[in-house]
Amino acid sequence: MVATRQDLIPAGHYDAKIAASQMVAAADGNRLDLHFEIVGGAHDGCIVVKGLHLHSRNANTRWRDRRDLSNICRAVGVMTPHDSSELHNIPMLIEVGVDKRRNTILSYARSLSSDESKPPKQRRIQLTRADQIEMRPPDWLLRGMLERDTFALIFGDPGTGKSFLAIDWACRIATGTPWRDQAVKAGPVIYLAGEGRQGFGRRTRAWEQHHSVSLAEAPLYVGPAVAIADPGELVDLI
Repeated sequence: MVATRQDLIPAGHYDAKIAASQMVAAADGNRLDLHFEIVGGAHDGCIVVKGLHLHSRNANTRWRDRRDLSNICRAVGVMTPHDSSELHNIPMLIEVGVDKRRNTILSYARSLSSDESKPPKQRRIQLTRADQIEMRPPDWLLRGMLERDTFALIFGDPGTGKSFLAIDWACRIATGTPWRDQAVKAGPVIYLAGEGRQGFGRRTRAWEQHHSVSLAEAPLYVGPAVAIADPGELVDLI
């Protein structure tokens, strides 16, 4: 997160917008660079770059930067962007800090000057030509079955074990337990239990006993059912 001018921006809150973005190759996976342009005041036009390591091999770095991206999306009111360009040129408020003679971005919020009474703009669907799709090797959560950053559906007739499979996957990812003799990258999991927390608790206890793996201190969290189609509920969840 570096200011592109030699003079540092003093720490404080600034009106800003994302003027540009690009994916940059990095040693720890591709990095998404977002160029924040200060709007108005003595530092109008100054740029601070925020680098997001969304695919870092370090789980803490990956979790932190994905959380930052979620906060940025909330600040501009675009919760499910298909491309980073959808975040461009939307007013927002950022908190800038200074660390080791470099500017950092500490937080993001909706612009104080935005008119909340106005209905959100309807964004047109953006099409990408097939030969311009960025190709990356699969980043597996469960090798051969489930990739990261994927919307997946477990589908089947009632009583065929869909919930048991989902809970098995959730427990394995939260604990890093191998699946079908394949290594699993450990990471935090949120399970939205439509069948209720008691049913979830009984099934996770059974999973612990069957696999002799403890879920104590594992980053596995359970929440109530959420209306995915309701943007308000999604924002509250995030």
